[in-house]
Amino acid sequence: MKHEMHLDPVPFDEIYSGLKKIELRLNDEKRQKIHVRDSIKFYRRPEDKIEMEVHVVGLHKYDTIKELVQATPIELFGPRFKNQQQLFNAFWHYTKEEIEKYGLLVIKIERT
Repeated sequence: MKHEMHLDPVPFDEIYSGLKKIELRLNDEKRQKIHVRDSIKFYRRPEDKIEMEVHVVGLHKYDTIKELVQATPIELFGPRFKNQQQLFNAFWHYTKEEIEKYGLLVIKIERT
């Protein structure tokens, strides 16, 4: 199955260059349809004119940010993050209520 998502410039560029190996999303109804071996086409915001395709090679679900950060190797998040504390302090654009309702999904990806 093919999926489409939008990324801000920095994470898009990190995935494009091979420095970032995962994408983190809320495990809402849309993301629950993602399976290993699916493909995702990412569009680079704000213009959405630059795109890349990746393959899903792994999926990991977590109930909290703490569980996710403790279980996921820091280097998969890309070069912006040097330690777990930086991840805890990062801007998380999901509310506590959304995370409690859906959980979080780490999508492990490889560029095609």
